[in-house]
Amino acid sequence: MGSMLFERIFRGTFLLSLVLVHLVNSVSVEHEHQEFQGPMLARRANNPPPPALKNGDAAGGIVQCGNSLGTRNPKDQPLWVSCRDYGWKSWYCPIANCQVVNPRDTSSATSLKAYTFEHCEVYPKTNQSTTDATISVQSFFAHNGHGVSVVKSTPTKESPHKVHVCRFQDRNSMNNVRPWCSGCVYWEWDEVDWTPLLSKPV
Repeated sequence: MGSMLFERIFRGTFLLSLVLVHLVNSVSVEHEHQEFQGPMLARRANNPPPPALKNGDAAGGIVQCGNSLGTRNPKDQPLWVSCRDYGWKSWYCPIANCQVVNPRDTSSATSLKAYTFEHCEVYPKTNQSTTDATISVQSFFAHNGHGVSVVKSTPTKESPHKVHVCRFQDRNSMNNVRPWCSGCVYWEWDEVDWTPLLSKPV
């Protein structure tokens, strides 16, 4: 009788031990599974940002000079031009690698020598406002949100003036054309403040 009772207790204890071992193993596997997934998801969500640009870093592609061109050219480097893109990053670009595309003929591109704006107001203003039909763009600083640019041009017989205020109302305007340049290098430089010239017409 005593041996049978002991045998029952032993069997019950043994079965209980198996159940506990199974539960512990299940919890351990689940815990390991959670720990494995958690860090993987965290690593995907917290990718480090790209390194900040340093002076001399090459542009990763073509740069569009959306906010300014030629306002702070590098000293003693006549073959390079300053360029500030729409993201306000500052670049130096080889002039020979810059092109403009006429919105009225997007199939062809021209060099900066053919870069022109039209119907621009002469600065400084006089009692009688003067507008030049076409000017050759040498440099510009754009206030794109207000549709206006200050432009320094190369004097010609048709337009002997050096500074103009050029306005634009739509994206296909000639005065909203912005050059594209390749081979640019990043360089920090301070923008020239031409905003005092951005006044409304009298």
